[in-house]
Amino acid sequence: MKNICYLNDEVSSPRPPTLTSIPSLLSVFQNEWDAVVLETFTLKQQYQQVRQELTQALYQNDASCRVIARLIKERDDARSALANLEANFASYNQNSATDTAKATNVENGMEIDDAIPDNFIENATKTINDTFKSLSSGRKKRKAPAGLCSVESVKELSQVEQVESLHSSTKPGIISVSANYSGDLILTGGVDGNASIYQRSSGQIISELKAHTKKLTHVSWPNNQTSDSSGILFTGSADKTVKIWSCGSQDNYSEWSNIHVLKNHSSAISGLSAHPSNSFIFSSSVDGLWFLDDIQTGRTLFSAKMRDGLPIFSSAVHPDGLIYGTGSSEGGLHIWDIKSQNVLMEFNINHPSSNLLGNVSSLNFSENGYYLAAACNDIVQILDLRKKSAIHTIQLSIPSPGSESQPWASTSVVNSVQFDRSGSYLAIAGEDTRIYKSKAWTELLVVDDNTMEVSGISWLDNLSSGFVTSGLDRSLRFYGSK
Repeated sequence: MKNICYLNDEVSSPRPPTLTSIPSLLSVFQNEWDAVVLETFTLKQQYQQVRQELTQALYQNDASCRVIARLIKERDDARSALANLEANFASYNQNSATDTAKATNVENGMEIDDAIPDNFIENATKTINDTFKSLSSGRKKRKAPAGLCSVESVKELSQVEQVESLHSSTKPGIISVSANYSGDLILTGGVDGNASIYQRSSGQIISELKAHTKKLTHVSWPNNQTSDSSGILFTGSADKTVKIWSCGSQDNYSEWSNIHVLKNHSSAISGLSAHPSNSFIFSSSVDGLWFLDDIQTGRTLFSAKMRDGLPIFSSAVHPDGLIYGTGSSEGGLHIWDIKSQNVLMEFNINHPSSNLLGNVSSLNFSENGYYLAAACNDIVQILDLRKKSAIHTIQLSIPSPGSESQPWASTSVVNSVQFDRSGSYLAIAGEDTRIYKSKAWTELLVVDDNTMEVSGISWLDNLSSGFVTSGLDRSLRFYGSK
């Protein structure tokens, strides 16, 4: 029994008849191959559909991101506009409350302490006359300040500091710049409608003013020829307004408040400068109007309008404070008597190539009281008020004799001209920055560190030892001796 082996009683199933021959096997293999190919095709179809769905989802995501970015920008702009509106409302409410209180006091027969006196115009005119007498008499005896930067030193000036990324990146560019009396506080006005104060000693932006709803065309400190009055500053904008700002403390220039909003103009502000007495502020606009307003009260003292509807594109006050210059279209210049508001002299800038002249983009009087520099297109013309004629023309698109600098393009425009505080040098800003010696009008220095147009220039001190430029690349560049 031990040697008996038990056999498996399971019966194997017979082979299907279709697999009993080679042709039948080939047919089965063919069917299986067709099924695999069909399944692969179906998978590819599904894969392509998924890719299309993914592409559409990515496109929708990108569009959503763009919409979100636009909404964020609109939100930020709305917040900025609201902040400006609140500031304007606060100033308006304050002025309205003051006016209401004055009206109530008048009705009650009360005496008003801060009312404008009847002799307001007379007092202002006396201030203008006294300032003129004081400055003009002293100018005849005045000599160049001791330690004034020499011609050789000016030739050696170079960039010593650069401040980048000022103002908003969404509306980039600095349009105007002004240095205070000491040269430590630099006031800038940007395309974003804001004003910033950069302090050189600390290397920081110490104050940012949400100044206007449109780009700032001009910013200015009080007249810095005579004394330091850095507790007041002025801003003018394309929103047709001029604002006067006051600092609460002379030791802290970070807190500023808007004390007056001047709404005399009906178009963009084209000029802004303080009277030498630092009691009044001049403003001009493209609509051809200029105004002289009292800084303390915000009241208009004098005003005048160009005849024949001519515009004003630039303006400047004479260092004696008795005459006012305006630049118009087609190279036209007008010199006004401030007290009578009459035109004393008219000039027309003459282009050496007899080309059609555009707008007078910048004006500036020399401290000597005789010279007026006027920029139009690619030229700067020097006029002598005593001779009532042009005495020299600088054409920047033509190489200067003995200069190694590249000439400007013929389509370039001078953005700013600025005599130094002693009247010894003239600075020109545009494609680059150039310094000329007064009277000789020889080119001393050319600096082209800017990456975009130089929009403004301001001398830093009474010794002409340095200057600062602003650019459309959102930067400030300081030049001095290393």
